[in-house]
Amino acid sequence: MRFTSTVFALSSLFAASFAAPAPQSGLTSLIGTDELIPELGLPLPLSRRTDDHPVIYQLNTCMEGVKGHTATINKTVAGGFDFGAKGQMMGTVKGEFGLIIKLVTSIIGEVTGILSGGGEISGDIKGEVVKLVFGLLLEIMFTLKGVLGVFKISVFELLGSSVFLLLSVCLHLITVLDAKIEGVLSLVFGLLGGFSGVLHIVLGGLFGKLQGILGGGAFGLVGGLLSCLSI
Repeated sequence: MRFTSTVFALSSLFAASFAAPAPQSGLTSLIGTDELIPELGLPLPLSRRTDDHPVIYQLNTCMEGVKGHTATINKTVAGGFDFGAKGQMMGTVKGEFGLIIKLVTSIIGEVTGILSGGGEISGDIKGEVVKLVFGLLLEIMFTLKGVLGVFKISVFELLGSSVFLLLSVCLHLITVLDAKIEGVLSLVFGLLGGFSGVLHIVLGGLFGKLQGILGGGAFGLVGGLLSCLSI
């Protein structure tokens, strides 16, 4: 069941990269106006109105941790590409993304334990979950976009097969939440449709790599969607 859900979520992510951009008014109404992403003028979901809920606490903890790692990554590439220090720079960046993978994996365990305790999650809590997960994905995607722009390489050249692990843990988190909080997955990917350009830049060209590593079978749909992204 977990395998099937993850495949579906991965398929949805790549499908979202071709969706029409979401109207900003709809985006604003869903995730509020707590803070703005400076580059985009879009709301950044960091509200703490529901921080007393354990799931929200864990997601906020994850967001803060991820932002710490992305800050290190951004600082590493802030001066532009230095050919003499390329190996060291890439090593730092890859190491930080590895720590992000470990952090998200850890949070999945915590969230799974909380949700297994039962109880309905809806209303403000559901909205906050969507906001935080969406913000987490944007943080990772825009950081990757910036790094790839500096190094002038593909995401696979940067992270190798770890890029699939990064995608997998992010999608696993969403499917774990969606299993208990109905509609999280569709809402998050609906919002991601407004960032098709970023998704294309970050994920473009992965089809051949995924095909070579995983082959066909259950990943046929994913491969088909990725093939559209190939550059």
